[in-house]
Amino acid sequence: MFLVFMFFSDDVSDLAHTVRYIMEFFPPFNFSLGYGVISRITGNHFDGEEMRWIEGREFTWEDWNFKLTGNFAMGKTYEVPPVTSPMKNLLFNTLIFWVLAWYFDNIQSGKYFFFLSRSYWNLKRRKTDLVMADTLQRT
Repeated sequence: MFLVFMFFSDDVSDLAHTVRYIMEFFPPFNFSLGYGVISRITGNHFDGEEMRWIEGREFTWEDWNFKLTGNFAMGKTYEVPPVTSPMKNLLFNTLIFWVLAWYFDNIQSGKYFFFLSRSYWNLKRRKTDLVMADTLQRT
């Protein structure tokens, strides 16, 4: 989890912030971030500030909105967002990938705007539409 938490350090460059922003659209990054925060709270871990091993505790409902902060062994600090943040990103990723899968599944022989056609939505031309079209053609 050291590498994932490094993205949330105070002393990283702008490039690292940009990479972190891009990686938030990558589901494995969000999953590992959420899992890392939960495992950091519940598992035994080394605390760089106190230079000793800390015993984990039970993960409770209050921990869903708990910002994880700490120090690396080299003295740099980090502040990781709560578990709800990567979970929201995972739900957003799911929605985006669902829409993309739906779109790519329905593209047929170059019809990129299929969702704008009446045939996709199973709409039939109403009789009044046909009468209006016939009237416009006569004038």
